[in-house]
Amino acid sequence: MRSFSATRCTHRHRTNTTPKKLERIQRRGSRVFRASSSAEEEEVTTTTTSMMMREKYPKFYHEDGEVSSLSTSRNLQEKYHTFEGNAIRYVKGTSHDAEKPNVILIHGFGGNADQWRNNTSYFANEKKYNVYALDLLGYGYSDKPDPTAPGREKNDIYNFYTWARQINEFIETEMEGEDKRAFLMCNSVGGVAGLQAALDKRENILGLCLINISMRGLHVTKQPAFAKPIIEAFQTFLRTSPIGPKFFANVARKETVSNILKEAYHDSEAVTDELVDVILKPGMTEGASKVFLDFISYSGGPLPEDLLPQVSQGENATPTLMLWGEKDPWEKMEDGRKLYEKYANAGFTVLKGAGHCPMDENPALVNPLMSEFIERYS
Repeated sequence: MRSFSATRCTHRHRTNTTPKKLERIQRRGSRVFRASSSAEEEEVTTTTTSMMMREKYPKFYHEDGEVSSLSTSRNLQEKYHTFEGNAIRYVKGTSHDAEKPNVILIHGFGGNADQWRNNTSYFANEKKYNVYALDLLGYGYSDKPDPTAPGREKNDIYNFYTWARQINEFIETEMEGEDKRAFLMCNSVGGVAGLQAALDKRENILGLCLINISMRGLHVTKQPAFAKPIIEAFQTFLRTSPIGPKFFANVARKETVSNILKEAYHDSEAVTDELVDVILKPGMTEGASKVFLDFISYSGGPLPEDLLPQVSQGENATPTLMLWGEKDPWEKMEDGRKLYEKYANAGFTVLKGAGHCPMDENPALVNPLMSEFIERYS
C-alpha cells in the first residue's frame, strides 16, 4: 500500500526487565506447561509469551486479540526485537528448518506485516520455509521515533537507507539458524528498501522479488521545474502546520481506507473488513500522523532505476524477479515495464486482473510465482 500510514507506539523506551527475570518467567511457564493438558498447554504458552513481550516492550506490545489472531489462526507467531534502540514487530512461522530457504516479506507505504498474512502462512505452513514478515520502523506495530523532535531533519529517520539497515540487521542478528542469507519479497516502496539493502550488503540477499515497485513519481528529479517549489512548499505546509494532522485524520477513517483500498485493489471483493482493519488499526495509534506526513514529504533518496543496474547487473548480480499487476492505478505496468524490464534478470511477469498489491489481492496467483523463484535460486 502507498496511500495510508500505519504505525504504532511512542518513542524508544528503556525496559526494566533483566535476562534473569525473563528466565524466571520462562521457567515458570515451562513448569506449568509440563503439567497441563494439550488444550491448557496452548493457553499457557500464549499467556507466557504475551507476558514476556509486555515485560520487555511495555509500550509496544499492542495487546489486541483480533490483531494477534491474524497470526495465531494461521499457525504464525508475532515477535519483537530491537533495531537501533527501537522495538520492531515481525510475524514468523512456528518452526525453523535449516534445510529450507529464509524469506523476508517487506510491505509498502501504509502497509505492515499483516498485509502479507496469507503469503506468510503459505510459506510457513505449506512450503515450510523460514519466513519473516517485518513491520518497518514507523509502521504497523513497530516503534516510530518522532521525526519532528528537536534536532531532527526532515526525512532523516523514515527513508530507504534506514529501512535497508533494518533489513540487513534483522538478517544478521535476528533471523534464526546459521545461514544469514535471505530472499526478499517486496511490495511498492518496500521494493526500493529491498534494493538498497541488497546494494548495501549483497552477501545477505539471495534474491529479490519486486512486486509493483514504486517508481517514485514525486521524486525531485521527476518533478517539472516549475512545480518543484510548489510541491516542496505544500509538503512543508502539511508536515509543519496544524492542517497536516487534520488531513491525516480525514484519511484515517474506515470509509476512506476502504475506498483507497478499492482503488488500489482491482478486485473490490478482496477488500474485506479484515483488510481494512489490518491497515486502519495501526494507523489509529499515537504518532501515526507524523510518520505519514514525514514520508509524503520524502522526495529525495534513491530511485529504482539507479539501484537496479547496480544490484541486478554485472558480476555477482542478485537474481531479481519483477511482478506487476496490470491494473495498478498508481504504478502503471506499461511504465514499469518500459523502465525496468531490462533489469529483471529473473523475469518480468504481468499479473492479469491484479492491482497494486497483488500478493494480497490474489495470493493464489502470486504465491506459486514467488516460491518458484525462491526454489530456482536456492
